[in-house]
Amino acid sequence: MSGFVHRFVKSMTMRERAYFRRFSKMYGQEDGKNYLLLFDKFLEQEQYDADSLKENFKNHSILKNWSSEINYLQGQILKSLTNYHLDSSKGMKLQKSILFVELLIERGFQKQGLKVLNKAKKIANQVEDFSTILKLIQLEEEILFKVGITGFTKQLSALQKERKAITHKIENLNQLRLLREQIRELQFSDMENLSKEDHHYYFQNDLIKEKNNAFSVKAMGHWLYIKSMQSYLLKDVKESQKTNLKTIQLMEANELIFKKSKLLIGISNYLYCSAKIGDEKGFEKMLEKLKCMESDPKLDKLHISFIRLARTLDLYHVTNDLKGTKKLIEEAVPLLKNERDRMGETQRNYLSILTLRGCFVLKEFEKGIEVLNDLMKSGIMDYLLIPSRFFLLMIYFELGWKEMISSEVMSAAKIFNRHKIQNDLTKTFLRFFKSGLKTPHRMNYHFEKLISKLEELKSGSNFYNEFLFFDYSEWAKQKEIENFSTKK
Repeated sequence: MSGFVHRFVKSMTMRERAYFRRFSKMYGQEDGKNYLLLFDKFLEQEQYDADSLKENFKNHSILKNWSSEINYLQGQILKSLTNYHLDSSKGMKLQKSILFVELLIERGFQKQGLKVLNKAKKIANQVEDFSTILKLIQLEEEILFKVGITGFTKQLSALQKERKAITHKIENLNQLRLLREQIRELQFSDMENLSKEDHHYYFQNDLIKEKNNAFSVKAMGHWLYIKSMQSYLLKDVKESQKTNLKTIQLMEANELIFKKSKLLIGISNYLYCSAKIGDEKGFEKMLEKLKCMESDPKLDKLHISFIRLARTLDLYHVTNDLKGTKKLIEEAVPLLKNERDRMGETQRNYLSILTLRGCFVLKEFEKGIEVLNDLMKSGIMDYLLIPSRFFLLMIYFELGWKEMISSEVMSAAKIFNRHKIQNDLTKTFLRFFKSGLKTPHRMNYHFEKLISKLEELKSGSNFYNEFLFFDYSEWAKQKEIENFSTKK
């Protein structure tokens, strides 16, 4: 528990910490002294250390009731943050309005409560906060039952219809949201093993045939994402890019409904598609929009930096901009080291593998190994195990480290089998390096076999993402030419 509270305290902004101290003075009184001492000690620790923390209080009463003191601190922080953010968003304001309505009803001021309720319902409809609308409908019914005004039955009937319509929208939103998450996972799965039923569910689902099947603006956001992902999975990246642009336009036209953090994701997806098809003009225009968002204090600047670096590295890889790649690598490597703990696992993994690819293309192999070692220490996600091991083998090959190749071939085979990701591509690669070590004098023959098999795999749909990320067959062709020239 204390470890969690430490992370919680460290996550607070400077303004939130300052408000917490003011809040403590107003409500803490004498019994608040202990939790304030704990709060200060948590702030002092960069990395959580339970023994060191307790050592600071070895002669203090805090140690006698350690768990309860930690819990009390957590409770006070939550209270202060709730109070601090009560007017920070439409959602928080709506929750405050519900409290006001309940208080007014409880004290017999139904008429005044109804005024507050109507204003809140108007805002809830604007932001499509459907769960809050249902709560407000319930409170409005309660007021009608207590007051018993003229037209009572008619108004109750209207509220029942409203509840039914809102419930229908919620069900529709949840269906599209579920389908969105399911189709999103397909990009990391084996598309060839989909059954006819699966394929129909994901690509011919009646829910996404027509725009009218999205019953709200929020639902339309999910609908567009699904259409974009469908196009991407069917290798139509340009169409996916167009749909992502529609998503961005939808979000910008409905600022009350979509948070800026959601807009960031839309921009990131558009930049990704633009990079993959080499659309430099579209990319630069959207990148300017991203840069303008850096000044927004409510947005995570680290997340924005990740998007800018990751997507631009993709663009430079497609356009073969080595100078630009080198400049970005010089920025990405220290960012990965200094912000490793603050970055999410997916962000850290993906930016690391892009940086590794950049190092490989630039032939900065030692730096590439350093990036990969750091990634291995923090843990590699399953879907990046194949490219990370391939790059390591290719780096060893480039450097002529035969013993390291031999060791890595065995390690990679075990890892691929353990994670159940051994496939035709991994077998082809490992077989090439094994053969090359056994009979190096037949390297041209081994390259011919490797290139032939890679071209075959590249032309299919099984390994589309792998070859979209890095064209292994082009690397093999280049090495075959170099090997032939050396022999000659």
